[in-house]
Amino acid sequence: MTFADILLPVAVPRPFTYAVPDGAAISPGMRVRVPLGKSKICEGIVLELHRTPPTSKNGPKTIFEILDTQPFVRPEQLRLWEWIAAYYLCTPGETMKAALPAGIRNGSYRPSAQLHVRLAPDYRSSAKIAELLENIRRAKTQCKALLAYLSFLPCAPDGEPQLAPDDPAALWVPRSDITEDIPATAILRLVERGILEQQEIIPSAHDGHPSSPPVPELPADTPPYAAQITAAFAGHATVLLSGEIADTRNTALSVYISLAAQEIARGRQTLLLLPDTVLTARITNALQAAFGPRCLFYHSRLTDRARSAAYQRMIEQPGSVGLVVGTRSALFLPFRQLGLVIVDNEHDPNYRQNDPAPRYHARDTALVLASLHGAKTLLASPTPSAESWLNAAGNGKYGAVSIPAATGDILPEVTILERGKGLLSTYLRKRIGRTLDQGRQVVLFQNRRGFAPYVECANCGATPTCPHCNVTLTYHKETSALVCHYCGWSRPYSSTCTSCGMHALVPRGIGTERIEECAAELFPDTKIARMDTDTARNAGAVGRILTDLVEGETGILVGTRMVARTAQAGDRIGLVGVINADNMLAHPDFRAAERAFQLLMQLKTLLPADGSGELVVQSSQRLHPALVAVANHDTAGFYARELEERQGLLYPPYVRMLRLTFRHPDKTQTTAAAQACEALLRERFGRRVSPPFEPQVDRVQNLFILHLLLRIERQRPVARAKTILLEILARIRKRFPAVHIIAEADPQ
Repeated sequence: MTFADILLPVAVPRPFTYAVPDGAAISPGMRVRVPLGKSKICEGIVLELHRTPPTSKNGPKTIFEILDTQPFVRPEQLRLWEWIAAYYLCTPGETMKAALPAGIRNGSYRPSAQLHVRLAPDYRSSAKIAELLENIRRAKTQCKALLAYLSFLPCAPDGEPQLAPDDPAALWVPRSDITEDIPATAILRLVERGILEQQEIIPSAHDGHPSSPPVPELPADTPPYAAQITAAFAGHATVLLSGEIADTRNTALSVYISLAAQEIARGRQTLLLLPDTVLTARITNALQAAFGPRCLFYHSRLTDRARSAAYQRMIEQPGSVGLVVGTRSALFLPFRQLGLVIVDNEHDPNYRQNDPAPRYHARDTALVLASLHGAKTLLASPTPSAESWLNAAGNGKYGAVSIPAATGDILPEVTILERGKGLLSTYLRKRIGRTLDQGRQVVLFQNRRGFAPYVECANCGATPTCPHCNVTLTYHKETSALVCHYCGWSRPYSSTCTSCGMHALVPRGIGTERIEECAAELFPDTKIARMDTDTARNAGAVGRILTDLVEGETGILVGTRMVARTAQAGDRIGLVGVINADNMLAHPDFRAAERAFQLLMQLKTLLPADGSGELVVQSSQRLHPALVAVANHDTAGFYARELEERQGLLYPPYVRMLRLTFRHPDKTQTTAAAQACEALLRERFGRRVSPPFEPQVDRVQNLFILHLLLRIERQRPVARAKTILLEILARIRKRFPAVHIIAEADPQ
């Protein structure tokens, strides 16, 4: 008897073994439906076929149904899932659940049926059509509808429509194609008269996507740096592209198009990863214009049905896709001829998946995906991550191409100001007024939404906090609410203090709403816009804000980090002001300085290349190394200092870091589990284990949280350390079954 190991979307460490029905046609990668437990039916993926029966007492269960006639998951995908599960300390089932759209995973996706029409058999000749048109000439709308139908038919060599092809199915035309310009009632009347036949047809993945669309022409003016990158690929599988390539200036876009066109000409596919779904129309239009139907977009904002359709298209007709553009979920698509992976803004923290499992980093996973396909990887960023910088400039593991500033470009002026008690310093207010008087625009940055991070009673000092989290409530003046940004709990705002009963609650701190209000008071004749997750919840809202900015309608744009990635640089922006850089620099994370430097450098690229703009940063830490490096435009110096400091303190990229998170409603249980785990780990790893510590917010959604870190030197086998860690965690989970424990590799 043949048995199959089936991967199911459940959090168990090993696959399930089922008996294969006699005579069934089955192979690895196919979807099957199997019984699970006493009464549940579950869909899974065939991993392997063998003849070794399982050791269960009741004998193996039998596969209930085979859903496919060909594999829907490719071998490279299965190997990628296996690597993710092993490296990121999760189960293969959790990886499978994240990798496949629900409609593909459970086999429920079916293309929607569409109404089609075709010519009735009695009219399939030129003579009959001529006679018919004469008979209905007075019904002008019906006559027009018939002619519109005929225009969609394939043509014979003489240019006339083929009315009697060898395959009558070729006569079917989607009714929606005709009714774009013709009333549907005219089509219905032709159907009633027996001239046309109507039927619902489920389109295949081939419809609308020719198996081999025309190969896009290589750009006539190929960017010179594309040739340098190609040369670097001759000696390295991975190349880091850095320098003046900020997406606000679209410098790298022409390079991406050129490289992707080269891969398509070789019959290979390209994956372009973007850190988020905020794609400007300029980028999407440029890619669609270059690659037409060969360009496929895939990201989490699409419906599951749309993602399922894209997945099925790549399975059934891979030749129709040359370029896939998407966020981190696009890594899991069934590539068949992958030649190049491009990771745009590879330093962006959005590439890290936090919850739920698998908690993976898309940049590192992209490197493994490319390796499985024998493809090349291009990591692109104007301010690379410390890990990528070390691999390129430090040890030569990556090839490196740096794009210098264009001839004639002048670096903008950077001013670091001591942050006072006021929202805007005198200098910044004057610079805003002068910039607006010149007919130019201002961008004000504060990486905190809402009006104020917290409110405080001026009488007793009490601050309202979330009942479910140990965090203060953020005041949103626009909605008159106090909101928890961790669990979403909110309540209406009132100036009455619940502790002392006095009407003395006062907003404290700075949020984007407060900056917007302050700017409106100082510059009442200027149009002010705000860009944060409250005002730009979808691409349409972002597009409207950016359109007003580009067209000069907006005088002052206030925003969070969204501004750095989406606003387009141009001559109109004359000033970028950072209201409070201390929020970024004081964050309790060893990457805080690196991320602050990257964000400030991105903001600087919003200014024009002629050096006429200015970046003004308000901070109480004017001599912080990150701010000094930004002011001096010293990227290499910043990374040299940062890497030296991390090496001395044993932080990544010089060690691999594993983090354990313990969660439980009872703080004593959380502490007991963390301390017990620490004791067992210290027996095996010694001083590499940190004591349990509380995060900045130590209770979220009624669960108390503790962290524990394990550092492993790069020279030591991390796989062995993970095996030991999982063995210890199994013992701790058995001892504390109610404590939720999460293990993460390379936490961000």
